[in-house]
Amino acid sequence: MRMRIRSGSSKTIVVLTVLAILVVPVLLYEYYSTSTSVLETATQPPPTIGPSSETSTASLENNGVRFFKAFFSNLMSFYVRHQGTRHVSIADSFCQAFLLGQVVNSTHILINGTLYRYGILAYKPMGEDYVISERLDLGEGLQLIHIPAQENITVTGGFGPTLWFRVGIDGVEKVYWSTMYPGIVYEDEKLICSHDTVNISNITVDIIRLFFVKHSVRDGIEVASIWLAVTPRIHIALASNDVKIYTIYDYGDLVIATINKSIPTYLGDGYWLLVLPGIKYSEFDDKALNQIAPYLHIGEPEILLHVAWSGRAYVVKVNETRSLSMDLGKVHERIEEFLEDLSRKGLVPAEMKLLIEGNNTYIIIGGTDKLNIAEFAELAHQYFRDLSEKVVVVEKFGWLPPGGPYQRMEMLEALGKVSCFFSFGEGVYGTSVIFNVSCVEEMAREKNMSFDEAVEHIVREVKKLNQLIRKYLPWQEILIIVAKTPKLIIPVGTTLTSTSKPSAEIQSRNRADKKATPKHHSYNNPP
Repeated sequence: MRMRIRSGSSKTIVVLTVLAILVVPVLLYEYYSTSTSVLETATQPPPTIGPSSETSTASLENNGVRFFKAFFSNLMSFYVRHQGTRHVSIADSFCQAFLLGQVVNSTHILINGTLYRYGILAYKPMGEDYVISERLDLGEGLQLIHIPAQENITVTGGFGPTLWFRVGIDGVEKVYWSTMYPGIVYEDEKLICSHDTVNISNITVDIIRLFFVKHSVRDGIEVASIWLAVTPRIHIALASNDVKIYTIYDYGDLVIATINKSIPTYLGDGYWLLVLPGIKYSEFDDKALNQIAPYLHIGEPEILLHVAWSGRAYVVKVNETRSLSMDLGKVHERIEEFLEDLSRKGLVPAEMKLLIEGNNTYIIIGGTDKLNIAEFAELAHQYFRDLSEKVVVVEKFGWLPPGGPYQRMEMLEALGKVSCFFSFGEGVYGTSVIFNVSCVEEMAREKNMSFDEAVEHIVREVKKLNQLIRKYLPWQEILIIVAKTPKLIIPVGTTLTSTSKPSAEIQSRNRADKKATPKHHSYNNPP
């Protein structure tokens, strides 16, 4: 454009006006973005979790990621400065953790110590239109595909156009939708974060929407926003040869053996993962047993009770009584009081074996749920210390219900179809599923994936069987172990043994029947 200037003063005014028009939008944009080169220098190197999957839309890859990094950086600092003020609308805990996270690279973000893979569903710079991803690939077959609006479904809770995506993995699909703008009254300056989840095939996809709104920008409302899909990636921690699954606290009259849950990785839904690349799983079992063996001097217990607690009712199975020197009714009464106290503190559900031998009371517990094992042990000491001089509490992930492996053949056959499956059974630390590490490494090579991705694949296949597994193991926590195993694959189920024999059950919702006379059965092996 050419302009004719007639006077010096007029020229000065026009130049200043033009500069103002150019500078103001730049300053406004700088509020939502920073120099890309600065951000690129600050980012960490990519995590070594295999080849990344990029979005298929070039504009999203080239511009969307750059926009997100700058936008996120400024929103994070805004959030830190304005927490607790009317300028921030973030009630969801995941949103809070997300805004304090760290962008690792163009595909991953670190949130509260967990690595997540992210992809951009849509984004909207200030004063521009939405850019929408037609297809987003988050790896391992997880895809989000933009689809036309479903006109037969009424949308409420916001205003503006609605975005629809089909979330799919391994043939299972769900539809996710949400309006572009949340239905709230905007303040002069507002940061909004909304969080939804889509669960599909035991994989959780978190949908994060970030909005920054400013009033009085060019006589209206300007919105900068972004729409992300993020899903957690399993952090594969490799255990060393001297791994110790138990941490033991000896207080003299109270001994607590807790599972060191910082060693395995929690997978959600009651599943844990432990990778032992250089250790035979049998050696790991021996190490765990040797850790607690010095504290378990179980020979021929006077009383052996198996207690199952649902949170409301309990079942006491009398496995063994070798002496009538102790009032069994008193023991039942003490157990009931103990469980009632535990239930008020959140013990749902649980199963334990209680053994009394001489001056020792042994309680082997599985499934403390939200109750801290230390709290459990302190209460156990409080309720049982007058029955013996020492109380020993040992934590485990859970144990198999009565009956041999052939009562669970449906589950065992399904697990046997998972790649690299070796065995299923119960160690001193609890219920476990064993996979052959050499087989996992070979599978990774054949499928051109990283070792971590191969382990993730196996974990996902196991969790797909969750409904079937919970049919037989409704409350148990399950440890998935990837370790060295014998070359000869043991037939399904042969690692399982059952030393318990049928015994009488005393079921109670109130007081235990003190007049009940338990049957006597031999007890060959300690739990």
